[in-house]
Amino acid sequence: IIDTGTGEAAGATLRIFPNPADDRLTVTLPAGFSEAYTIRLTNALGEIVLERVCQIAENQVVLSVGSLPAGAYNAILDSNSKRLTARVILR
Repeated sequence: IIDTGTGEAAGATLRIFPNPADDRLTVTLPAGFSEAYTIRLTNALGEIVLERVCQIAENQVVLSVGSLPAGAYNAILDSNSKRLTARVILR
C-alpha cells in the first residue's frame, strides 16, 4: 500500500479484501477519511477498467469484479488531498 498524498494521509492505509479475489472486493478506507473520493482499478497497461465515485459517508465499498479477467491490478483511491494505492490480484 502506497500513500502518495501529503500531510495527514501519511501512514494511512487502504484495506482491500479478499486479495486475491474472485467476484468482489471490499475496500475499507482509513479511519478519519472524511471527503468524497473516486476508486479506480487499472490493469497492467494502466487502463482504467473500473471506476466508482463515492460520497463522504461511504467508508466501506464493495466492488463487483467478476467480469474482469484474472490478473494483477492497481486499486487507486483519489480525493482532493490524498491518493492511496494498493495491488490487487483477481483470479
